[in-house]
Amino acid sequence: MRMKPALYLGLSALAVVALLSDAPATATGWRGADVFCVAQEVPQSNAESLNAWIESVRQQHNIPAMGAIVFRADTILARGIAGVRRSNSTALVEERDRFQLGSNSKAITATVLATLVEEGKLTWTTTLADVFPEWRDSMSPDFRAVTIDLLLSHHGGISAFSDTDDKDFKSIPRLSGTPAERRAAFTTWVLRGKPAGPVGKGIYSNGSYTIAGAIAEHITGESWESLVQARVFKPLGVAGAFAWSDSPDVNQPWGHHETRGGVKPVDPRDPDERVPSIIWPAGSVELSLEDYARFLQLNLRGLEGRDTAPLKAPSFCHKKAQKAQKGVLPILELFVLLCG
Repeated sequence: MRMKPALYLGLSALAVVALLSDAPATATGWRGADVFCVAQEVPQSNAESLNAWIESVRQQHNIPAMGAIVFRADTILARGIAGVRRSNSTALVEERDRFQLGSNSKAITATVLATLVEEGKLTWTTTLADVFPEWRDSMSPDFRAVTIDLLLSHHGGISAFSDTDDKDFKSIPRLSGTPAERRAAFTTWVLRGKPAGPVGKGIYSNGSYTIAGAIAEHITGESWESLVQARVFKPLGVAGAFAWSDSPDVNQPWGHHETRGGVKPVDPRDPDERVPSIIWPAGSVELSLEDYARFLQLNLRGLEGRDTAPLKAPSFCHKKAQKAQKGVLPILELFVLLCG
């Protein structure tokens, strides 16, 4: 199974526009790891015109399903959705369908760690040796001083683990046990090895977020999945799930591969197409369009200096938090931010 960004999007396409002012909304085209936004103006008039725009873009780019939502910190201004749940089906996608967020899940994992910082169980400068003192002697000296903020901002020297066909992925030893036990075993294995590059140098890394999930599990004794449910989904009142779980919901939008003959749906039950559970903290959360907007509104309110559930304003504004957020919590990696 190859974790390529081309069209393995779960939802197929998602456009999110957040407004901090009353300026007109214009979405410039960009392509992140798992979110695809088309370079056109997002209409602001009504749901009917937004749906028409979505449908035209969807057909132009041969996207099975596409959703868009426009919002401010406290209000949803417009939303729309069009297409089918998978390209070989006539089942229409619905507003409450859950879209796979892919690598944007990293911000949710970072939020879990931020709640632990607020509780005093971590600080942004807590080191890996501090978190795992029992592994200190076997840990590479280069990794001992890596801090939480370095880890979350992809500056911890952890290999990318971005493609299951790559050398780093193929070198992972066989891991057993629960997903949490496998993440712990993966973490010990990685930290015994050599950094993929100098600590302090930016290397985008799914592995960093496996370790971040393992840190949260180690500190709390709870699984990453249960922590996300309790510390993010429940406070926000959202109904999230995890892609590639043991019981995937086949009635949700499927991911797709891009082929010469067009897009091909990916059956979430296919074991050869499932992302290993060790990587889930880096990219497995599923949310509906509106529920994802609720998570992003959390960030907007925090950046406005307002306390939120589940985080207080200083968690968004603290210097160390901002450093950690450069690759995760900050809105600019997650969606198009338009300021007047």
